[in-house]
Amino acid sequence: MLATMLATAILVLVVPTSVDWTDLVLARALLGSAVCDVPAIAMTYLAEKMSNAALGLGMGLFVGGSALGGMSGRLMIGSLAEMIGWRLALTALGVLILISALVFLLLPAPKTPRTRTLGVPELGANLRTILANKALPLLFLCSFLMMGGFVAIYNYVGFRLLAPPYNLDHGQIALVFVVYLVDTLGSAWMGALAGRLGRRKVFWSLIVAMLGGLGLTLLAALWAIVLGMAVMTFAFFWDAFDC
Repeated sequence: MLATMLATAILVLVVPTSVDWTDLVLARALLGSAVCDVPAIAMTYLAEKMSNAALGLGMGLFVGGSALGGMSGRLMIGSLAEMIGWRLALTALGVLILISALVFLLLPAPKTPRTRTLGVPELGANLRTILANKALPLLFLCSFLMMGGFVAIYNYVGFRLLAPPYNLDHGQIALVFVVYLVDTLGSAWMGALAGRLGRRKVFWSLIVAMLGGLGLTLLAALWAIVLGMAVMTFAFFWDAFDC
């Protein structure tokens, strides 16, 4: 996790130095690869260290914290970009992530030491076993499509709100990310609910809620767009968790 946090900080600092579109896209692609490693490793660590009874709540708290971090970063960058430009705003974010990585060093070491390192042949064997399971590839596809759709929706809504009739500035558009709070406030509860009712039941209920939220964003009223984004965000985070 420390290595991926440091890589994320460095790549965030590289993005503002991009001189053309190709450099920017390449830096962002590498950044996306680094960022996704942190929650993947952290959730695996929680699954290994927590009992099945407590795992739902633990994952809920983790996902809620991730949503809070995502909201805070976007609010900060949106406001700073409006005042000092996107390059300096991203530089400030990179410095903040670097400080967070250094603070991470102060956390206590795990009580149970690592027993061994997974080798490449064993990793390949594990991957073959996973892909042989008929359900798991479908879950991977589900997560891939949902994440792609979620990112595309949030990217698109910014362009929509910049244009008439809304004409919002970047700082105002960043306030849309406050809807991440609905996940932060409800994540622990939904994690516990999934543990009691089963993830399959919760998953399909949230799919319906996600589609309902997307339907609201088709309306022209600004309040409907924000409400739809809030519903969609809450449902997405928890369906992605179930996947």
